[in-house]
Amino acid sequence: MDRKTKTIGSINRRVIIIVFGTIILSLLGSPAVFAQTPGAYNNSSCASPSTTSFTQGQTVYGYGAGLSNGHTYYLGYYYPAGTPALISNGVKATGDAKSVCDSTGYTITNSDPTGTWTLKICSDTSCSTVLSTSTFTVTAAVPDLPSGAMIFIIPMVFIYIALRRRGSV
Repeated sequence: MDRKTKTIGSINRRVIIIVFGTIILSLLGSPAVFAQTPGAYNNSSCASPSTTSFTQGQTVYGYGAGLSNGHTYYLGYYYPAGTPALISNGVKATGDAKSVCDSTGYTITNSDPTGTWTLKICSDTSCSTVLSTSTFTVTAAVPDLPSGAMIFIIPMVFIYIALRRRGSV
């Protein structure tokens, strides 16, 4: 019998070591090694459904799941050029989903660039250790009709209706 494959009963010794090692690491609270699921929401509770499309003037709320409960994570909102618009204050992962929700979010201003932005889940305040990323699109806000234009348009509509009734149009 080979020393590397000695068994205890019918259980391989390597399997026992791996199982006990996994249990010890989980008790120590090691960071999650499985995929984190980031997403962007248009509400501060990060309630479903997530969205990938925003307009200037809206607020984006970052979300991440599949993290380690009790650990603090940072959500970074990045412009299309790759520079950070905001890196959130730390948020602790909680609950069955082992999730974080940045309930403060980032309000996209009308001067912010349009295009594909990136949401990053990070383990440090500078967001240099990125655990996972997701993208969302920002489009330009539809401009409001200036009130000065309304002052001109409304009387013109009434004049048009009056002329039409008289048969002049």
